[in-house]
Amino acid sequence: MRAVAATGTVVAVLLAGCGGTKVTQRSERLVRGQTIFASECSGCHTVSGREHGAVGGDLLLTHLDRKDLASFARVMPTTRPLSAAAAAAVASYIASRER
Repeated sequence: MRAVAATGTVVAVLLAGCGGTKVTQRSERLVRGQTIFASECSGCHTVSGREHGAVGGDLLLTHLDRKDLASFARVMPTTRPLSAAAAAAVASYIASRER
């Protein structure tokens, strides 16, 4: 068990030295975007790439770029207006689903 923990520590250190911080920041942004989407957007929109009858439609079918998705997210009727950073996180999450 200690070997597995030690191996995990070595991998984490190596990743941190090889741009792991950027990967972690991107992952955190996607998780934040997914969380915000689930709480603020999913009542009206989906991101499955197929139309399911959602009131606001499926956002993958719009083919908007990340900048336009963020702009769109800022004007949607959410419980509280999304900050630029929150809208960018939502846009990153949606764009990641297209891949």
